[in-house]
Amino acid sequence: MAEPTSPSRLSLARLLGGQFSSLVASGTTQFALGIWVFERTHHATSVTLLITAYLLPFLLLSPLAGALADRLSRKRLMLVGDLAAACTAAATLALLQAQALQVWHLYLFAVVNGGAQTFHWPAFAAVSSEVVRARHYGRVHGFTSLAENGAKVFAPALGGVLLAAMGLPAILWLNLAGSLAAAALLVSVRIPERPFAAAGAARSLWRDSWYGFAYLAQRRDLLTLQLIFFAANFFFSLATALVVPYVLQVTGGDAVALGQVQAAGAAGGIAGALLMGAWGGPARRPVTAILLFWTCTGLAGVGLVGWMRAPVFIALAIFIYTFFGPLIGGSSQALWQRTVPLDAQGRVFATRRLIAWASGPLGAAAAGPLADRVFGPWLQGPRTPFWAWLPSGPGAGIGTLMTGAGLCIALVALASLRNRRLAALDAHSPARVNDRPDGLAEFHAPPHLRPPTSP
Repeated sequence: MAEPTSPSRLSLARLLGGQFSSLVASGTTQFALGIWVFERTHHATSVTLLITAYLLPFLLLSPLAGALADRLSRKRLMLVGDLAAACTAAATLALLQAQALQVWHLYLFAVVNGGAQTFHWPAFAAVSSEVVRARHYGRVHGFTSLAENGAKVFAPALGGVLLAAMGLPAILWLNLAGSLAAAALLVSVRIPERPFAAAGAARSLWRDSWYGFAYLAQRRDLLTLQLIFFAANFFFSLATALVVPYVLQVTGGDAVALGQVQAAGAAGGIAGALLMGAWGGPARRPVTAILLFWTCTGLAGVGLVGWMRAPVFIALAIFIYTFFGPLIGGSSQALWQRTVPLDAQGRVFATRRLIAWASGPLGAAAAGPLADRVFGPWLQGPRTPFWAWLPSGPGAGIGTLMTGAGLCIALVALASLRNRRLAALDAHSPARVNDRPDGLAEFHAPPHLRPPTSP
C-alpha cells in the first residue's frame, strides 16, 4: 500500500481558513441571537439557556462522537458540522422572514448545532494529526487558537455593526455563507483515508464509546495530567466567571472600562496564539513546561486580577492569563497527538475534552454563591487583625475569591511537578512516538504505548 504524502501548506491553510470562517460566522450569529432573545424575553436566563442548549449535546454525545471519528470518514464528520450550521441558519432565516420565529426554535437549532460540533471536534483534532508533520503539531494548534481568538474579537464587533445597520437577516445570511464557505474549503482539502477506519466497523459501537475511559485507566500518566487540567480548569472557570461583575464593581459600572479589559483579554489570546504558531511549543520536557505555564497563569494572571483595582492593571493581568492559554493548550495538544496512536485519537480526544470541560460549568456555578454568600459578607463584616491586610471596598469579596482561585491553580501545578507518573511521561520525550521517517504520523505506537484492548 502506498503511503500518503504530506499535504501542501495551501491545503492546510484551506483547512484552517475554513475553521476561521465557520467560527466568525457562528460567533456573529450567537452574539446577535442572544440580543434578539433578550429583547423578547427580558430575562437573562433565556440567554443562558441558549448557551446551555448548545453545550448539552457535547456532554451527552462526546463518547459516541469519538467512537465514530475512529471508524467513519473524519472528513465527512467535519463536513456534517459545517452543513448543519448552514441548514440551521437557513431555517432560522426562513422562519424570521415568515415572521414565525420563536425562542424555542432557537433552542432546538442550538441543540442541533451543538450536536454537530460535538462530532466535528474529535474528527478535526484527529485529522490534524494525520495531515501535519508531528513536529508541527504545536504550531497548528497555535494557528487554530489564533482563529478562535480572532473570531472572538471580530464576531461581536461585526455582529454589533451588522445588527445595527442591516438587522438580523444580514447576520443569518453571513452565517449561511460562512458555513458553506467552510464546507467548500474542507471539500477541497485531500485528507487520506486510513485503514483503521474500516477495521472499526467490526467493533461494538457501545464498547468503542467507552474506550477512551479504558485507555486513560491504563495510561495513568495521561490520566493524572488530565485530572490536573480538570482541577486547574475548575479554579480558572471559577475566577473568570467573575471578571465582568468584578470590573463593574471596582469601576462603578464603567462599561467602557469593561470593554477595554475584554479587549485586552482577546489581545492576549491572539499574542499567545501567534507565539505558539511561530514557536511550536517545547521540544523537550513538555509536561514541565505545561505545569510552569499553569503556574504563571495562576500567579501572574488570575491571582493578580483580583488584587488590582485600576482597570489598566486588571487588563494587564487578564492579558497575561489569556496569553498563556494557547501555550498551555498547544503544548498539551501536541503531547497527546504525539503519544496517542492515530487509530484511537478520536475516542481518546473526545474523552479527554469531556473530562477537561466538565469542570468549567462546575466552577462557573460555584462562583456566584461563593462571591455573594461567603466572601462578600466576610470582607464586609468586622475584621480580625489576622485578616486586616485583605482588600476592602467594592469588589473586595470577588477580588479575594479570584486571587484565591489563582493561588490554587499555581499550587496544583507546582505540586504536580514532583509527581512520579508525570516525571516518567516527561522523561519519555514522546516527540517521536508517532513519527515516521517522512515526518507524518505512524499508524501504531511502540509496544509500551499501545492502547489497551477494547473493554
